[in-house]
Amino acid sequence: MARDRAEEPLQADAYELYGLPPGEFTAARNTLAATLKADGDTARAAAVKALRKPGMAAWVVNTMVRSMDERLGQLFDLGAQLREAQDELDGAQLRALATSRRRLVGAVVQEGRSLCRSLGQPVSEAVATQVESTLQAAMADADAEAAVLGGLLVEPLLVIGMGPVDLSGAVAIEGAVGIRTGTKHRGAPLSAVVEPTGSAEQVSARLLAEAREEAAEAERKLRRANEAHTKASKRAAKLQAQALRVRSQVEELRRQAFELEHDLEQVERALVTAESEQDGAEVERNRADEEAASARAEVERLRRHRRS
Repeated sequence: MARDRAEEPLQADAYELYGLPPGEFTAARNTLAATLKADGDTARAAAVKALRKPGMAAWVVNTMVRSMDERLGQLFDLGAQLREAQDELDGAQLRALATSRRRLVGAVVQEGRSLCRSLGQPVSEAVATQVESTLQAAMADADAEAAVLGGLLVEPLLVIGMGPVDLSGAVAIEGAVGIRTGTKHRGAPLSAVVEPTGSAEQVSARLLAEAREEAAEAERKLRRANEAHTKASKRAAKLQAQALRVRSQVEELRRQAFELEHDLEQVERALVTAESEQDGAEVERNRADEEAASARAEVERLRRHRRS
């Protein structure tokens, strides 16, 4: 499928970024954007900076696209056969292919989980369900298949009814798609397409080992969760006791504040009375001072008069 040449450098950048482990994506994206900006390619830098971190299910599918092309080729060839049978309304063929689809999708998802586990990224059941939904969507819709093969998913896909799969916001770069480079699986017998690799006993043993490993990981997570819950419960109890003490102190301070406000009101009333009495005393002092001055003047006058 042809691509807009102007978008090829950005798609190449995105393809590298979306192949990284989830924990490395953001730092690598920001570093690349900063480098491009420093080199003067501001438009491409902005486009790289705007690339969204893929969800876990999208990352798993992107990883499978990069490492499991043959198995996905089998899967999507079967999807093409299903679409052809549906167009031809071949009920018997549809039923046979639907059974094969369930078996093959389950096997491919398990292989994808094993692949991601080997990369240090265990896949939960919830994420595996989203991966399976995305592969089912790609088998049901040619456009969804092309979007998946582009290796730039940011969100899982979902089939709803008989209509086309909604790809809005699911791909990092709108219109960036991939194609299968051949149809070498198209003519293979159905049994060659649907059987997982290895004998039934080997497949069963591998799935059992994976299930045990997942169970062990779940137990480890449960222990960590229980430890975290116990620690949080102890901290919560400690904080509740502290909150009770603080509330008690606040109530005591409020009571003291109320009493102090009452005392303040009494003091302020007494101060008003005292200030009024002070003003009256000041007036009386001034009057007495004037009378004393007048008396002294009269004494001095009489003394001078007697001498004369």
